[in-house]
Amino acid sequence: MEKRIDICAAIREKVSDFVAELLKQQREWSETDFRDALGKKLAADTSLWPAGWYDPPPRGISSLFSAPGDYRRLQYDTLRKEEFWPASGKVLQKGSAGMLYASPVDRVSGIIGDWGMTIYLGDDPAVCAHFRNCLEAMEEGLEHIKPRMQFREIHDTAQTIFKKRHLTNARTLTLTDRTGTNLGHTIPWTYEDPTNDELNIIWGNDFDALKNTISHKRINVNRQETFIISETIAFTFEARLEDSENLHLPNVFFHYIVMFREDHKIILANFNNVFEAVGIDYLKSKY
Repeated sequence: MEKRIDICAAIREKVSDFVAELLKQQREWSETDFRDALGKKLAADTSLWPAGWYDPPPRGISSLFSAPGDYRRLQYDTLRKEEFWPASGKVLQKGSAGMLYASPVDRVSGIIGDWGMTIYLGDDPAVCAHFRNCLEAMEEGLEHIKPRMQFREIHDTAQTIFKKRHLTNARTLTLTDRTGTNLGHTIPWTYEDPTNDELNIIWGNDFDALKNTISHKRINVNRQETFIISETIAFTFEARLEDSENLHLPNVFFHYIVMFREDHKIILANFNNVFEAVGIDYLKSKY
């Protein structure tokens, strides 16, 4: 199990490094150009499948860029919808906010290493404060995650924190979770071995079958889930947060991975190199 957790962490770090490298070019990327450039870097890595598991959006990669001061482009409920797929006419520029996400898959193990976050290239004090509030809310929620907790406890604690900070993730829609909004999901095969049928899919050449297996194998962090954190496991902790009192502020996405090794908690953010790449000095993750 621990080897699979290591694979997850290594993949996620690669995505973060690739994104930071691209953003350092300081060009006005269109959504499709950025998606294609990131996809090219991931596809060049022979340890990974050439596309991500979370598809649609095409290739399992998303980039959504707002117009300066108008953040409606980021008001998505699910990236599955075609209206929220990367478009050539949307550009990341000064004053924009941009959501970035990728869902790569290891070829040998089938382990995923999703990574995602929102950046802001402006200096509006209200927007900067909102981003800071969202990051702090997520990391406050992470502090409360303990060994052997039930997923519904994680969900309820985080919702209490969000409400206290006047934040909501009510817009979020997850098509494989019918309980309402959720705050993440397990990384398949980091807490239990694949079945023989699953191994045949993982080692086969049918990527569509693998994507479908990964999607439906996940256990969601929601208000009803009694799944208990096992001794060794990896799961995502993610939310798309809005200010419940000012919906004109951006929808802000921070995607973490929580790992436990023999009940020892490890948090993966992989955000700070991206903050540095675009000159964001008012945000810094603890992790």
